[in-house]
Amino acid sequence: MTDSTDLAAALEAFIRHEVTRQLAQLPTPAPATAPDGPRVFTTATAAAYTGHHPDTIAKACGTGELEATQRVKGGRWSIGREALVAWALAPRR
Repeated sequence: MTDSTDLAAALEAFIRHEVTRQLAQLPTPAPATAPDGPRVFTTATAAAYTGHHPDTIAKACGTGELEATQRVKGGRWSIGREALVAWALAPRR
């Protein structure tokens, strides 16, 4: 019989694999700056890229769970690609 720790680890590995597979199938968004510059997402483009709802992305930005910046309070979030991918692949509790 498998204990719950083994089952949880197997489920986490499956979810991580599935998220990685699905992200690899998504089209890569065009860079927001020069082709060799950093890629920046808004909550809407980040939602389309990850498959999450824009409100989920905005909430994660607001709580600091997802690293992002705002020029003015209540303004548009700017999310770097590396931060977005790390957040999307992070295990949720």
